[in-house]
Amino acid sequence: MNRKILALVLAITLLAACGTSAAPASLADTAWVLQLLRGQPVAAGSTITLEFVAGRLGGTAGCNSYGGAYTVQGDKLTLGEMVRTEMYCPAPGVMDQEDRYLEALAEGTRYRLTAGRLELLDGAGQVVLSFAPPAPRPTVVLQGTEWVLTTLLEGDAAASVLNGTEITLRLENGTVGGTAGCNSYSGPYTLQGGTLSVGAVASTKMYCQEPAGLMDQESDYLALLQRMTSLELDGDLLTLRAADGGGLVFEAR
Repeated sequence: MNRKILALVLAITLLAACGTSAAPASLADTAWVLQLLRGQPVAAGSTITLEFVAGRLGGTAGCNSYGGAYTVQGDKLTLGEMVRTEMYCPAPGVMDQEDRYLEALAEGTRYRLTAGRLELLDGAGQVVLSFAPPAPRPTVVLQGTEWVLTTLLEGDAAASVLNGTEITLRLENGTVGGTAGCNSYSGPYTLQGGTLSVGAVASTKMYCQEPAGLMDQESDYLALLQRMTSLELDGDLLTLRAADGGGLVFEAR
């Protein structure tokens, strides 16, 4: 080949390579734990998480759960309206850190995955949030384990369990049961693969006055439980879901 033609071909090839950038790795079905908030470490004793599942992101902001829709185009990240629960946590600095985290999250317009970490960058290209993968979860056996409810889901809304209350779940020998916060409950269930069916659930008839809203929470939980149609077990997290979008999220005790 003529040397001039060869040089021209090489130059065109190099220019094409320079103008092509590989798309960043997908965020779908990934989970992260915040390490740095605007370059500062997360407050001791608090955990902030971020997960991307089925076009939605969410997690815990240190005290409250949050979530919303997101879209990705190349390395551009666009967030929809974020919603969060309205709990108050008295630990020093936690609520202020939560506000600063959600503000920084809203400013994240681009992302990059590097060395196993996720970084969100603002419009000026500054890293506002830096995440690492979560620690591996231990393997937990579904049946015979006691599960503690953390979040009730209704459509796009997520509600944390009231402070000072505990809702538990235990699946064993075809029976589901536990405490709904005030009363004990039990009922039949069947599980085939990930398909769950919960029968009529009966509970004791106590009335608990405190904290405010406890009986409403108990009623909402028992109604949700009987709507569940599928089950997902991920390490020490158990998620029950209904066909209409409701859900219950538990942690292993």
